[in-house]
Amino acid sequence: MKKCRHNSYFTPNLFKIISQGLVPVIPQLLPKAEHRLCARHIFTNWTKIIKGAPLHKLYWKAVKANTKVDFKDAMKDLKQQSPKAYEEMCARNVNKFCRFFYKTWASTDVTCNNMAKTFNSWILEAREKPILTMLEEIRRQVMSRMVDKKTQAGKCMGIVSPRIRSKLNDFRQAIRNWRPIEANTDAYEVQHTHNSNLSYTVRLDQRKCACRYWDLNGIPCEHAIAALCAKNETPENYVAFWYSKECYEAAYSSCMEPVNGQALWKKVDEAQSYQVTQE
Repeated sequence: MKKCRHNSYFTPNLFKIISQGLVPVIPQLLPKAEHRLCARHIFTNWTKIIKGAPLHKLYWKAVKANTKVDFKDAMKDLKQQSPKAYEEMCARNVNKFCRFFYKTWASTDVTCNNMAKTFNSWILEAREKPILTMLEEIRRQVMSRMVDKKTQAGKCMGIVSPRIRSKLNDFRQAIRNWRPIEANTDAYEVQHTHNSNLSYTVRLDQRKCACRYWDLNGIPCEHAIAALCAKNETPENYVAFWYSKECYEAAYSSCMEPVNGQALWKKVDEAQSYQVTQE
């Protein structure tokens, strides 16, 4: 095993852990991070065995179910439609890609790895080039994007980011369908105006709703906003910090330093630079 003195992080123990594979490694290197699987990738492999649009819809119904009741109902329907489909889905570790099992501290209910896919398509042209040219082009793209996002953050109006403000406005339009009933200072039962059997408990002090949308995303749902409006509170004040303008600006407050072209790069001896020794 080789050890690089240039960077003490690369220890024999790290190489030993990495050799086990990614799945067992993540909990060891990042014990406090929640490890989720991409539901889209699992769906692609699942559909190689399970065919039929109705079953596919039940798969996504189970994946996107926020509550225990909704998840169990979706899985029950899937089992009734096709026991094989149910078994194949259960064999794929549902607690890693179904929303019902997600922890709430992450403030996101994302089930698919769209961020990586978006980034890969964004650097598609650069990826076709030699390794050094590719890295330089990606660096320049990221450097320019940091400046653009910093400018957008500076123009942001209000205390939350534009996308979250738009989502809150959509929820405000939906509160006409809900009737908040106050139970305590920060506790409400929010009932549907056309269906008395449909109601959710909202805890404003805990920032929770029985539908679990607020819990999972850190953004007040329509039920929570109905309760907040009844209390004359501003929903933006109840959004998770990660979606605030302050956090938005902090994320892009630094910059990626410019780098001289290759003609001005210092010529170094690789062996002397890294001082690699054989253990």
